[in-house]
Amino acid sequence: MRGSNAIGLAVLGFAILAGAAIVLDAGGLQQKLFLESAGPPQRAVFAKLPELKVEAPRPGPQPEITPAWFVDSNGLDGAELERQATRAPMVVYLHSPDCSDCRKFERDLLAAATVKAFFAGLVKVRVDVKAGDRERKVARRFGARVLPAVYLLPMHGPGHLIPLRRGAAFLKPAELVAFLR
Repeated sequence: MRGSNAIGLAVLGFAILAGAAIVLDAGGLQQKLFLESAGPPQRAVFAKLPELKVEAPRPGPQPEITPAWFVDSNGLDGAELERQATRAPMVVYLHSPDCSDCRKFERDLLAAATVKAFFAGLVKVRVDVKAGDRERKVARRFGARVLPAVYLLPMHGPGHLIPLRRGAAFLKPAELVAFLR
């Protein structure tokens, strides 16, 4: 019984190695053997695969950025997709409805015309960090320690936390926009 198991394993091992050699075809050995066994080269038929063509990006209008803010963790997923499609930077605003500084930030900075105009060119998502488990995970992902927190994610490279305060006071709208540029 043991001998037949050893033989079976040896045959299986040989079959695996032979299959790997066929699949890998190191150095074009299979093609050489095929040509030699096929007789004169006229009888050998090979199909040449067409070369892959990579299309250059087409000029024209880019997909538009959604003017509204995406909301919470599901919105973050949608914002990521839009960021990839539009190739626009993304801003992530982490807040809580019971945060007085968040309400002040929204009233004094986010509502300012200069900030609204600048944010029109960004993919925007607002996440209430107390809305659920997924939202708390988003806050941990971004390392939010204090609310409000705003993160700018460029199309390439790591994102970074935007400093919203200078000392105890929030930045002025023009200062925030200048920093974001």
